[in-house]
Amino acid sequence: MLSASYPVNKLENSLLRSQWVKNLTEKAIAYHADGVNIDIEEPVKEKSKEMSLLTKLANETAVAFHTKIPGSQVRQRLRSEHLKLNRYYNYISPRS
Repeated sequence: MLSASYPVNKLENSLLRSQWVKNLTEKAIAYHADGVNIDIEEPVKEKSKEMSLLTKLANETAVAFHTKIPGSQVRQRLRSEHLKLNRYYNYISPRS
């Protein structure tokens, strides 16, 4: 399982996002990884534009991984702004 991070302030740039997904997928193939854990350290508000874009990033990554690496997993760990003590929750994409 690879570990990766994506800057929240770059989420609106669809070309950068697509290139990041492509590079990450190629890296996973090269390292024979069975998936990726995308760790977002910056707090993100629920129902915000950033949260929607993070969901989009997770979906784009899942499609690429599941297409190129059948059975792979894509996990996204987010820090919710309203949670205290740095608690996290996960988004796990369904396997294809």
